[in-house]
Amino acid sequence: MIKRVIASLVCVLCIGGLGVLAQAEPILTEEIMGTAPGKMMQEVLDAQIYEAIEVRQANYEKLKTTEDIEAYQVKMRNFFKTNIGGFPERTPLNAKVVGNGQKANFRYEKIIYESQPGYYVTAILYLPLSEGPYPGILMPCGHSKNGKAAETYQRAAISLAMHGFATLVYDPVGQGERFFPYGENSHQLGSTTEHTLLNGGAVPTGANVSMYRIWDGMRGIDYLEEREDILTDKLGVTGNSGGGTLTSFIMALDDRVYVAAASCYLTDYKELTEDSGPHDGEQNTFNQLSFGMNHPDFINMRAPKPTLMCVATRDFFNINGAWRTYREAKRTYSRMGYAERVDLVETDMTHGFSIQLREGMVRWMKRWIMGIDEPVFEPDFEILTDAEALCTESGNVAELPGFVSAFDLNRQRAEALAAERAKSKGKVTADMIRGLINAKAFSDIDVPSAHLVAKEGNKQSWYLEPEEGVFLPLEIYLPNGDVSSITIVTSDQGKPAALSEKMLGLLAKGHATCFVDLRGYGETKTSDKRWEDTVGGVWCDYTRAFLLGRSYVGMRSDDIGSTVKFIASQYGDDIPLNLQATGGATVPALHAAALNSDTFVKVYLEGGIPSWQAIAGDPYAKHQLVNAVHGALRLYDLPELATMIPDGRLAMSNPKIPRFEVKK
Repeated sequence: MIKRVIASLVCVLCIGGLGVLAQAEPILTEEIMGTAPGKMMQEVLDAQIYEAIEVRQANYEKLKTTEDIEAYQVKMRNFFKTNIGGFPERTPLNAKVVGNGQKANFRYEKIIYESQPGYYVTAILYLPLSEGPYPGILMPCGHSKNGKAAETYQRAAISLAMHGFATLVYDPVGQGERFFPYGENSHQLGSTTEHTLLNGGAVPTGANVSMYRIWDGMRGIDYLEEREDILTDKLGVTGNSGGGTLTSFIMALDDRVYVAAASCYLTDYKELTEDSGPHDGEQNTFNQLSFGMNHPDFINMRAPKPTLMCVATRDFFNINGAWRTYREAKRTYSRMGYAERVDLVETDMTHGFSIQLREGMVRWMKRWIMGIDEPVFEPDFEILTDAEALCTESGNVAELPGFVSAFDLNRQRAEALAAERAKSKGKVTADMIRGLINAKAFSDIDVPSAHLVAKEGNKQSWYLEPEEGVFLPLEIYLPNGDVSSITIVTSDQGKPAALSEKMLGLLAKGHATCFVDLRGYGETKTSDKRWEDTVGGVWCDYTRAFLLGRSYVGMRSDDIGSTVKFIASQYGDDIPLNLQATGGATVPALHAAALNSDTFVKVYLEGGIPSWQAIAGDPYAKHQLVNAVHGALRLYDLPELATMIPDGRLAMSNPKIPRFEVKK
């Protein structure tokens, strides 16, 4: 009997796609949900973020002594380092001075070093006109297209040189001379886009693009330490915007940094969430909010070393959040007996390393490194042109011999993990994977609240509420007679407007079809036009979940489980079930089927990615962040997951990696 059922279900599922061009009429309304359907996941996840922040704040208030704070610092730093993927081994920098020059107020050297073998970093070392040795400062750049050549970063570095500091300004990945050369004309896609695309490949390896960026900076400090003309007993780090992010991260993780001044980044996740929500990939560490790591902790982790916050009143990094972070940092330093070592400079400006912030930063460096505390006023002076700032002839390190991109590093990490899995004799269990993706076994999922919206002929429209605030719209097409099986169908394109002719024919044979929009697909799709064609419109809600240690793969697997429980409540536990998924929905569908291997008689996946390893090093892979599971490749890849489905039940077709085209 079971063989006949399976053979029949192969016919049900092998229909070559949904065969429709239009989406179904919506089931969900703002009146039903209390919010716009496209805002559903934002509101659900934001509420969880606020709750996590309150828990974190209560735990912070328990820190009363220096010993409490020092134990807290160790815990936070270990978590931070681990969850960005750890750091590579220190390999030879192979640093070279590839050019030099002098202007009226400073000298400069153009440097190329390798933070990892073949992974080139372009930098300029700004030097005073006087003889050394000089105190050393590291300056990572913000998200400027021309990287280290951007005017405000040059002015900050030159001002430091005029006051006796040597400052190494480097191009972060995706900027200046270090962007990936997209398309035939070596197109620069944009730093935040490139960073977040990189995360789609880094996250499954257990890393974050921030790790590569932080390591570049730490190796820059290594370079400063190698030079005889640099004093390294009191090193400093400063930067603005994305450079402020890197300053915050490096000053928290590198003990060699004595003085720090982070500009236009530090705020608080409560205000950040209320305003614009999460920003690009490198600014968010997996599970950090559930663990209890908020912006103040980047300062708390280094207390009581001198730290300055440079903030702007009208910045999109919320000024109230900045003052919240400052107040907490001040309390931390006060408890340790060094209240004077943390301060804040605010200017009534928008986002940017404005002159008042640059002046405040230089004064701070002089106070704590040179022991000189006096006002600093920045004069006008000549800066380098973009051409003068180039370290390479072509303007891109991709032309250098042995060049390795960050996408290559992702691929290398994925390959190394695959080799480790091949050597491992331990068996990965369903419970281990469920724990990783934060999903439930179907047996542990409650029957969801279900609401019938409409009946029309053989079609029923429902919505389910599997958890507070989450709504899943579904449509069931029933045969006229008895139901012999039900196929759950889900797609990253949402429910179809009508059945294909083949499905209509199968209905006549008693095979019912249930179309369901998993959260964030179809009616509850989130769309961010900025990255819709590359990273994917759901990136911001994905990041909210990422900060909480949740994955969309796990949540959507649970959605399939809720649909199964609903069907069982309506048609009995014995009804044969099948699962069909297309496109991006194949990844959560594969997990749902593999981790609940007795649920479906047949599983058909169409147009899904072949593996996470395949997309790890692909610069053009689009819409992959949402299905990235942090650290998955340490345990398994998708083909290994597929082996957990009993023989004969899984059919896959047309595996592919969706890729975007570079717009000229």
